Amino acid sequence: MKITSLVIAFLTLIVGGALIALAGVGVLSFPLGLILGSVLVLFSSIYLVSCCKFFTLKEMTMTCSVKSKINIWFEKQRNKDIEKALENPDLFGENKRNVGNRSARNQLEMILHETDGIILKKIYERSQNVLLFMNWVPKTIDHVDPESEIDIRKVVSCYKLIKECQPEFRSLISELLGAIRCGLRLLKHSKYQEQARTVSDEDAPLFCLTRSYYQDGYLTPLRAGPRDLINHYIHLRRRENPKHFFSPKHPCYYARLAFNESVCVYRELFDIERLTKMYVEGDYSKEQEKNLQAILSFVKTLDEGKDFLIEHKDTDLIGRGFTDVFCT
Repeated sequence: MKITSLVIAFLTLIVGGALIALAGVGVLSFPLGLILGSVLVLFSSIYLVSCCKFFTLKEMTMTCSVKSKINIWFEKQRNKDIEKALENPDLFGENKRNVGNRSARNQLEMILHETDGIILKKIYERSQNVLLFMNWVPKTIDHVDPESEIDIRKVVSCYKLIKECQPEFRSLISELLGAIRCGLRLLKHSKYQEQARTVSDEDAPLFCLTRSYYQDGYLTPLRAGPRDLINHYIHLRRRENPKHFFSPKHPCYYARLAFNESVCVYRELFDIERLTKMYVEGDYSKEQEKNLQAILSFVKTLDEGKDFLIEHKDTDLIGRGFTDVFCT
């Protein structure tokens, strides 16, 4: 019904414009054609504008609702982590070590130490609760085993870090571009220094994504994030009951929301169509190949149901070798 109304309104707008034009050239009576045409144009325009505002508002409301759902779940689970740590610090807490002998606090400190970008370091510093949540041990999330819990924590944490990068995106790109131009730290041997000096603002995001060192320490959430997201979400999706991802009572539901939102944010930040073309044509630094494979696999599709696993039936998990990571 809504689509039919839009079509009618659009046709009315065209008819109104035609009446005004015919009146202008003398085919119709000037006052009658002008008045009737103006009325049709006015009312159809008002209706179309109101519909556009409705759809925009509805889209914004849905986005805010999803973000709110993820954040509420995150805060509840984070509070649960902290409560368990206070109740039994010998078994739970940021200093509790995993099988690799690393604690959440230890990994947070390593991430901060290995970050070269000032902007990214500030993002990490205000997102310490997210980084602690990402690597928290042992198990505290209900309804899943430890293996799936690792996946859920990674997916939700990477989403929140990518979301934190969104308002700072231009600053992150500008800082990395400056580092490439000056050959700072890991970028000192870059062969793209001269090219970086002439790259336009429009081309800068994809230039940095495809020409920088694969572990440059400036865009880690936007490189390591997609790899962790696609790896952990596909692993989770393949091993858990599909119904769990569509039940608000199950933690997998929030992992799905976080994954989908991450894809949407990433598509807003980067021109994916152009990036795909660059990848197919080999228009990138070969150091970035694994990072780009992960990114393009990650943004391939949203998870709206059974088609997701069909789309990703041939997707292999991408290892750490020659990829960006949150901490080495």
